[in-house]
Amino acid sequence: MSARARAPIRLAAAPAPGDVLCRVDELGPPPGVLGLEWFEWDGPRRIVLTRGEEGVVAFHNECPHALSRLDSPAGSFLADDGASLRCAFHGARFSLHDGRCLAGPAQGRSLRRFPIRLDGAVVRVAAADRPALAGRRARRAKTS
Repeated sequence: MSARARAPIRLAAAPAPGDVLCRVDELGPPPGVLGLEWFEWDGPRRIVLTRGEEGVVAFHNECPHALSRLDSPAGSFLADDGASLRCAFHGARFSLHDGRCLAGPAQGRSLRRFPIRLDGAVVRVAAADRPALAGRRARRAKTS
């Protein structure tokens, strides 16, 4: 397996759109993975960035089956095949490319994407696509 486990990187604050998460080379060659975590007012947030042949993608570090973190021990994301993510608790395997479950108890579900964009040699937080939330804000502003 080319990507070895390494402890997640702890960010000092919650990243906002446009913030740099990491350099692409920090992910290593495909299949590269890197865990990031930070704290918000209601608890910890964790993501995993993956680098496959198709590019870089980020997912929330949470299995859709039992809502547990994928990595245990922390930073150990890759399945034995070296080509998929795995949930340490129940053995579900997920595609590095699109997060869909390939095997295990999360069949029919996918990991939730975390919005990122590549900007040259760095990975940045992208603006989340939340039109329903934006619509609610607009309605509230009109009624105020």
